[in-house]
Amino acid sequence: MVAAVLRLADEIGPDRLSTTDVARAIGLSQPAIFRHFPTKNELWLAVAEDIAEQLKAAWTTAETLATGPNDRLKALIEAQLSAIAHTPALPSILFSRELQVE
Repeated sequence: MVAAVLRLADEIGPDRLSTTDVARAIGLSQPAIFRHFPTKNELWLAVAEDIAEQLKAAWTTAETLATGPNDRLKALIEAQLSAIAHTPALPSILFSRELQVE
């Protein structure tokens, strides 16, 4: 479900994404989504946790491979850009006013 939300957030936009969209994309009924995540907010929290884990892993790897401050900065920027390339919805999710308010 989290992967579907990330993909759909890029296609539809995080502010317009509904649980019906997610259910349709993964072949479930909308009520089935709420069996796993009691609220839409909890679904978004799971998405945020997944993003945080992915970014932490990428940053840790980048820092481990760096040999000096310039290499570290370059590696961290490359890790961030790679994460965005892999998950294009990342900036729109992180900077969504609607998600930040909720």
